Amino acid sequence: MACVVSWKAKLSTLHDENVLLRYQVKSTVKERENIKLEFQKLFNSIKVTRALHQHKVNEMIKNANQKTYAYADVRTQNQDLLMIISELKSKLRTIDKGKNVNTKFYTSKTLGKLLCVTPFNKNLANKVKNVSNTKVPSDRLKPITSQSEKKQ
Repeated sequence: MACVVSWKAKLSTLHDENVLLRYQVKSTVKERENIKLEFQKLFNSIKVTRALHQHKVNEMIKNANQKTYAYADVRTQNQDLLMIISELKSKLRTIDKGKNVNTKFYTSKTLGKLLCVTPFNKNLANKVKNVSNTKVPSDRLKPITSQSEKKQ
C-alpha cells in the first residue's frame, strides 16, 4: 500500500505540474499572438510610412528634374541673347567705323521731307533725322542699292 500511495502522490504531483505547464503554454501562446499582432501593426505602419516617404522622394526628384530642365532652358535663352548682343555690338562697331552704312530713306506723309532712319545706334533705338528741307519728287524717294544701280 505504501507503494500505491507513493504512486498516487507522484501521479498527483505530475498532474499538477502538467496543469501548470499547460497554463504556461497557453499564456506563452497568447503572448506570442499579442507580439505577432504588434509586429504586424508596426510592419504595416512602416510599410505605409515608407510608401509615403517614397512618394515624397519621387515628387522631389520630379521637381528637381523640372527645375533642372527649366534652368537649362533659361541658360540656353541667355546664351541666345548673349549671341544676339554680341552680333549687335559687332554691327555697331562696323557702323561706327563707317565700313557698313545701312541707311534707309523714308518720306514723311505729312511733311513730304526725306527722313534718315539708322537701324542700329548706340541706344539700339531708331533715330529720325531731317536730311533736307526741300521737297523731293516721288521718283527719287526709292532707296538706292547696288542692284538698282546696275539696272539703270
